Amino acid sequence: MISWTLKTAVRYFLRHVSFPHVRGDEAMPTIQGVLDAFEAGFIAALDGTGETVERTLARFPWFRHEFVHEGVATALAGKHCLSLARGNPDYRRLGNHYRRMYYTGYGFWNGLARIYPVPALSLDCRQWSNVSDFAELGPLIPGGMGFVVVGAMAKFDREVRSKLAVPSHPGWESAALHGCGRAIWFLCMHNAAKIAEIVDDHPDIRDHLLAGVGIAIGFTQIYRPENIMRAVDSFGPIHRDMVMRGAAVALANMPLDNPAILPRVEAAARGPLWPVYQRILVAMKAASPGERWYESFVEQVKRLPTEQPALMSESI
Repeated sequence: MISWTLKTAVRYFLRHVSFPHVRGDEAMPTIQGVLDAFEAGFIAALDGTGETVERTLARFPWFRHEFVHEGVATALAGKHCLSLARGNPDYRRLGNHYRRMYYTGYGFWNGLARIYPVPALSLDCRQWSNVSDFAELGPLIPGGMGFVVVGAMAKFDREVRSKLAVPSHPGWESAALHGCGRAIWFLCMHNAAKIAEIVDDHPDIRDHLLAGVGIAIGFTQIYRPENIMRAVDSFGPIHRDMVMRGAAVALANMPLDNPAILPRVEAAARGPLWPVYQRILVAMKAASPGERWYESFVEQVKRLPTEQPALMSESI
């Protein structure tokens, strides 16, 4: 019964979510490809085992596998919560790879819980004490939450911001805002002017949002690498530098979940993005371990030399 309810709900949600400000011929096919991968992962997690997920992955190109795993994790979180189970859903995981996508998917479920009357995963660290990488990767839960809140409401404004409160763990608030930025890219794919309008209304968090936009560009446009810099270059000088950093962050993180794609990622990073990509790799290694990793990584990214004459704001 729980699996049927979740399948019905996710199919309804994915067919009614809107993307009001996208531009160009490639935006909606790209978005639909992401949604299809997410839905397939979601259904596979409810229907089967790790082997079912592997068969599902084989249906999609490598650059959609992250989204399949996000769907898997969201389904497992939903099943855990609707079963009124204690603790966390990680014991249900179907494999030990794509950990970043798992945490993001767990956050997707909590984003739904901010909008709809469904139980949420506990964010009490004590409930995750048996999960060894929670301290470092836990901020990705509020990141996923922020993404879904913005995506479900199809906007970013004060009402959305009022739904983003998270525990005061290091890096969690900024991670939630990065998730919001990722969703803004989906709502406004290839529409830099609209994105600029949205983020400029929130100068105190603008760079967080722009970094999230860049991360989403990296993940969604790597299927055609020249699209990454084309998207980055569509922004003006005030916004472009942080968007570029976000795109480089996305590329630098992809091989951590799947080392086999490193040659493809490095090929995509060649060109104007390469110096930033290399600096991001250094920043990742320099970040503090454990629960302060995300927060210290953000600080490392903030201190990178600017790629544009305009100076960055201090909000990141």
